Amino acid sequence: MTVATMQNYALDSTSFQGVHMLTSDKLREIIFLVEESLEGGYTAQALGYAIYTEADTWSELKEAIRDALWCHFEDNRPMLMRLHIVREEVVLV
Repeated sequence: MTVATMQNYALDSTSFQGVHMLTSDKLREIIFLVEESLEGGYTAQALGYAIYTEADTWSELKEAIRDALWCHFEDNRPMLMRLHIVREEVVLV
């Protein structure tokens, strides 16, 4: 799945959430688009939700995402978070 395709999912959160819901209405997983920051560290944005966070290291980012999920969802927290890292690199040929 390309980044453009994943971003299209974010525009239609109803269908995106529906794919990842269990029959008990318990959110199974949430996908984060992770990018390396120009200033160093990482940024993460949830697809289909208004959740954004950043951190200096990979382990700090995972903890920051967990904290953001606890703040955003009261009772129906996702059971899994999928981190999709995007890295852009320009190589001279």
